Amino acid sequence: MSWSTVAFAAGTLLVGVVYGVFAGRHNLPPAEGIVVAKNLTERLLWPTRRERRTYWDSPFGWAVPCPAQPIVLLAVGQSNAANSLSDPVDADPAAEAFVLWRGQCHRLADPLPGATDTHGSLWTPLGQALARTTGRPVLVVAAAAGGSTLADWTRPGSRLFAHLLRQAQDAATIGRPAQVVLWLQGEADAKRGGDVNAFAGDLEQFAARVFAELPLVPEARLIVYRTSLCHATPRGNPALREAQTRVAGADPRLVIGPDTDRWGARHRADGCHFNARGRNDVVADSLAVLLPLFTRETGGGDGAH
Repeated sequence: MSWSTVAFAAGTLLVGVVYGVFAGRHNLPPAEGIVVAKNLTERLLWPTRRERRTYWDSPFGWAVPCPAQPIVLLAVGQSNAANSLSDPVDADPAAEAFVLWRGQCHRLADPLPGATDTHGSLWTPLGQALARTTGRPVLVVAAAAGGSTLADWTRPGSRLFAHLLRQAQDAATIGRPAQVVLWLQGEADAKRGGDVNAFAGDLEQFAARVFAELPLVPEARLIVYRTSLCHATPRGNPALREAQTRVAGADPRLVIGPDTDRWGARHRADGCHFNARGRNDVVADSLAVLLPLFTRETGGGDGAH
């Protein structure tokens, strides 16, 4: 990437920040100025930002032995599926919850390696809660990228899908293939607008690739979160959310996930990314969706079914 591109991006971001300060003093909408500059900068720096923050070295120090027969969750999507939540969660010594990175296991804690950004995630508290509730170890594998559209995952030669494939292969290589894929994405497409039927077709294509190309257990499930609410769509996009529901309901391998648009400004730190209140509610709804996949009337099951 040329120095002129970097300088332009930095200047754009600076203008956004200056506007934000000015707008705050004069009752203008500061969020919009900052968000526009941030989104433009992310697009300009897409390769550098994604490679730097997605393929980082593990920050967790010493690896620990990988758990035997864990529940394996593969977390995918955009920023609310990555490390962009306001409040990071530490490892819980009482929970048998782990994260996989480059073939090694570490105690589950934020930020998750394999996903963009450096703050909190949904999956650390979800993995810990699932481990405590089921009495089984949980292994999280992350492959989420902030700001990504559905097309970023489905286009030919997608580096994001290639990264997802590598993460899934790493889990399968150590004998722990993923049982559940958690797909939380839609805010970027809601912002862009466009044909929701085309979005539904792309989502079907993504699901087909997941099951055709990722090394998952035979009974694996893909949980489709219904999500569209963010800065540019503060009330969400019902049509896009309905398309997510329709696609998930038409394939027995897919599961209709939580409706995250239920939680608005009080549950989000910046109008988009969940704060502690929002995280706790999304985790509770996610746990309610996951538990039936791993429990039977007679006790714990062996996998998603």
